[in-house]
Amino acid sequence: MTLSEVEQQLGIKLPKKWHEINDMGAMEWMELDPSQYSKKEFHQIMQKYYSKPGQFMMIDGDIEPIMYADYKAEINYLNELIGDQCSEMSIKLKDGIKLLPFATTGGGDFFCFIYTDDIEQAKIGQYYHDDFDTPEIIAESFEEFLYYAVLDAAGWALNDGESDDYIDSSEFKFHIDLLTDEFKAKIGDKNFDELVTDFEALTRRLADIWDKVQ
Repeated sequence: MTLSEVEQQLGIKLPKKWHEINDMGAMEWMELDPSQYSKKEFHQIMQKYYSKPGQFMMIDGDIEPIMYADYKAEINYLNELIGDQCSEMSIKLKDGIKLLPFATTGGGDFFCFIYTDDIEQAKIGQYYHDDFDTPEIIAESFEEFLYYAVLDAAGWALNDGESDDYIDSSEFKFHIDLLTDEFKAKIGDKNFDELVTDFEALTRRLADIWDKVQ
């Protein structure tokens, strides 16, 4: 499934920056449909993308983009979680609020666009799948989320024992190049320890998405 097909299926338009990355061919692997392959075949195909330069989110970190073929199922699952939370806590989504999952953590939490009419202006929230905590805003835009992802990758690379040479690797540099000038300046020539310090200093706030049911 292609980006245009998933947008048509869901009746949405993903942000301009998403389209720019997709048009580079960096999201080609997200067009695969895992159900069409055996586990072994799919693993072999993905290994080729892991070793191919310039692939979106093929870096260290805990961010796993959802493949286009899986969008509908993941949206349905998230809506089930939201429904359970609303029922349990006597709340509802505020009028006009929509959540669109586009990535997960390894543990199953969702990274979502949180938007009303214009997804281009959407904030990025992290929705925790195993409790009823309110989602947290982790980025004010998709562009800021890309910065978040680079800092997250630095932390995982440091924990995995990667040296600062990894900063100069093609995959890490590719993701830095995706950043706007504002966020590239924040990266500068910092080493992993400094980038991890910046990640730990990022602020989160609760998403204002719920109304109480009277």
